[in-house]
Amino acid sequence: MTLSAPDPGNSALPSEQDPRIGFTVPATPVEGQSRAGVLVLHGFTGSVYSVRDWALSLTPEHSVSAPALPGHEGSWEDLADTTWQDWYAAAARELDALRERHERVVVAGLSMGGALALRLAETRPQDVDGVVVVNPALSLRNRAARTAGVVRRFVGSTPGIGNDVAKPGANEHAYERTPVAGVAQLNRLMAVTTRGLGRVEAPVLVLRSRQDHIVSDPSHERIMRECSGPVETVILPNSYHVATLDHDAPTVNARTRGFVSAVASGICPITGTPLPQKGNGHRD
Repeated sequence: MTLSAPDPGNSALPSEQDPRIGFTVPATPVEGQSRAGVLVLHGFTGSVYSVRDWALSLTPEHSVSAPALPGHEGSWEDLADTTWQDWYAAAARELDALRERHERVVVAGLSMGGALALRLAETRPQDVDGVVVVNPALSLRNRAARTAGVVRRFVGSTPGIGNDVAKPGANEHAYERTPVAGVAQLNRLMAVTTRGLGRVEAPVLVLRSRQDHIVSDPSHERIMRECSGPVETVILPNSYHVATLDHDAPTVNARTRGFVSAVASGICPITGTPLPQKGNGHRD
């Protein structure tokens, strides 16, 4: 099902024809309702379109921001010239903008976006009240990808890795080629994020596909084992890697809505206990 936002503000929404544009949608004010800001991050070589309906499922109750990460706005050649720090810095800027308007902020991400979401929770615990990750990328099934740092000197790109979707006709509009230099940067992001998992104190919801041909099981297993805060894992039985566009997308959307609404009310969605008070940010 395709969702539409009630008011995308000044932003157009990504479409099949233009899948790589980022967007923001402000919450619709409702008296007495607690609202949160939600940062939604797409995956490596992927497009904003892959997380569009996931983000829109949280509106109009909550504000959402779904940026196009550096190197993902045009062609795979653009991605070859970016670093993981570029992706992180762009996500951090969006987090800053949401924190200026909201007491509570949730960071959500698909695949590489999940690694970035966790990295933000590690480095900025006072600004992240909750994390939702869909098939987060902390380790890849393709063992050859681990040598990308060396191979990139000899090979510029490999065939694309997108569209790992079980649902017929679904298309995440990923790049048709994968820059090996970009894979080397992804490896660095996954490594630094994995080392810092113990610093994640915010509640984490992991939505994990039973069949995933891109990300290996140790990714979510490490989150469950090493994060300091509460972690809940939900298995998606009928989806592959890009679960936000797959058969289990309604479950992804519903579980994320429930998680964000609890955080907006100051309640941990996993334990049911009050979340720590935050000293900065304000309700819009």
